[in-house]
Amino acid sequence: MPSCQTFDYKVIFSRARRSLSISVSDDGKVTVRCPSGSLPRRIESFVRSKSDWVNKHLSAINSRNDAFAEIRNGSKILISGQPLVFVTGTKNSVSNGLVSVKNISCLKDTLIKEFGDNFIARFYEISEKLGLKSHSVGFRAYKARWGCCDIACNILFNYKVLMLPPELQEYIIVHELCHTAVHNHSRAFKALLRRCLPDFRSRERELKDFSFLCRMY
Repeated sequence: MPSCQTFDYKVIFSRARRSLSISVSDDGKVTVRCPSGSLPRRIESFVRSKSDWVNKHLSAINSRNDAFAEIRNGSKILISGQPLVFVTGTKNSVSNGLVSVKNISCLKDTLIKEFGDNFIARFYEISEKLGLKSHSVGFRAYKARWGCCDIACNILFNYKVLMLPPELQEYIIVHELCHTAVHNHSRAFKALLRRCLPDFRSRERELKDFSFLCRMY
């Protein structure tokens, strides 16, 4: 893997590409995508020209990781944005600032049992307010998304949405409800989302800080 002084990066070649691009994933992996046949010196020059931008993003990721260190190492878990002590014990329970599960496979059912009803009540409250209706609503475990609305308007939320701060839970609820009217991410969808939640862009950006939760547990 090539490096650019302060960071390593992966190069992906594609015949379909006409230009170079660089990206930083939320877990700090840097990827450069290039047209097939791009010369190493061209790639290196491009990466150097983007190094300040990359280092800025990597610094932000490191700061975020420090802020969530106890969540990442498993000693605490977020519930509605608040860190609670997280242990593996003899029962599945949530009490006195402590979340206990018999094993990690019990976490989904435990959180849904304790917090799912309140979330669903909030969902229906927002649904009624916006006049956007789903056919059904529930939870499941996802590794790369916060929710899903199918063509029949059945909505499933990643149960880890219960870990997010309330304002981000609201964003995800509104996002999925908007899909009951527009089943893509077109301009029409973004316009509807903006009407329903004018500050959705800032919430969208904040949500990226919590994306690591999708890959945990």
